[in-house]
Amino acid sequence: MRQEAAPRYGAAMRPPFILALAAALLAAGCGLRSTVPTAEVSDAWVRLSPLAGRPAAGYFRIEINGTRETLLEVTSPSADRIELHMSEMEDGRTSMRPIEQASTERGRPIVFEPGGRHMMIHGLDPSLGPGDAIELNFRFLLAAPATALATIVAAGDEAPHRRHRTVDRNGTERNDPLL
Repeated sequence: MRQEAAPRYGAAMRPPFILALAAALLAAGCGLRSTVPTAEVSDAWVRLSPLAGRPAAGYFRIEINGTRETLLEVTSPSADRIELHMSEMEDGRTSMRPIEQASTERGRPIVFEPGGRHMMIHGLDPSLGPGDAIELNFRFLLAAPATALATIVAAGDEAPHRRHRTVDRNGTERNDPLL
């Protein structure tokens, strides 16, 4: 009785398979990790406009754990739309312009604060007032979406009390209030 030989693959078929297998084993053995950043939103708050029907302003801090990142959009079920803006001082006058996105370098946070980058929140639910909070949804270029609650304050009121970790030039961490 004659035994049939197992099917043979041509030499052209072996190298891609072997290379792919070798690359997979090398990656697993080296413990390679993904460089996809993660984003953590903190210190989110909204200041109402002194004029009824005008947009509120919003602020926050995003810590990025990983590589460079870009904030693409912020939305809220409590607002018609949210625009990203930048305040700038030129010739002694403050001006404001919309920005499409906000990017950061590795290891640096994305910060929106009074006098700089901020959100303009149009069509905020009129039933909301000081002491309430709204949900903010953040969409990034690489990181997974993030959600935060933003405390609402009245026009002219101080920012809600929050703390920020700082490191002095000796490498000592301390908590300083952010205003």
